[in-house]
Amino acid sequence: MTRRTFSRLGRLAPLLRTGLIGGVLVAALVYPFAALAGLSLKAGADAIDSVPRELLISPSPQTSYVYAADGQTLLTTFYEEDRRSVRINQVSPLMRQAIVAAEDARFYEHHGVDAKGMIRAFVANQQAGEVSQGASTLTMQYVRNALRDSADNPQDAVDATAQNSGRKLREMRLAIALEKRMTKTQILEGYLNVAYFGHRAYGV
Repeated sequence: MTRRTFSRLGRLAPLLRTGLIGGVLVAALVYPFAALAGLSLKAGADAIDSVPRELLISPSPQTSYVYAADGQTLLTTFYEEDRRSVRINQVSPLMRQAIVAAEDARFYEHHGVDAKGMIRAFVANQQAGEVSQGASTLTMQYVRNALRDSADNPQDAVDATAQNSGRKLREMRLAIALEKRMTKTQILEGYLNVAYFGHRAYGV
């Protein structure tokens, strides 16, 4: 092999490395879209049968109130989780807007799963070298919380929030299917009633 050939190969090496890195990045970005496409098709076919009833009717445990004999004087309350279900029209519009802005700014644009949000989170996490951003939409968070609350046993509750790809894929599929059955307003109302706001308080 001549020196000229080695020289050409030397000049091509950086291009080959760049092409290889670019290919890996493209594959990393394209894969989520391919996965989402498959999820969307499956959810479209199975939407009616695949949405658990507990996602359509929030099963959240409620606070128990004890009143005096007059039926007016509140004596005490009992609860494992401090909850009281509310309708969406009982929640301030500013509160609704703040929740959407903080948790899922593209809530009214996506259909349960936000591909752009996934890519943004992927890039941010790669740059940070750790998980600094999540990609769960508000709908996905509602699915997760509702499944946890409706769990029949402790293991089901653990599985509903497990940090693994199987749980995430199921959550994505159910979120897509759920948005075919419920309006954005209904989903937001459900979320507002199950989200954890700290100090053992669930729901707004």
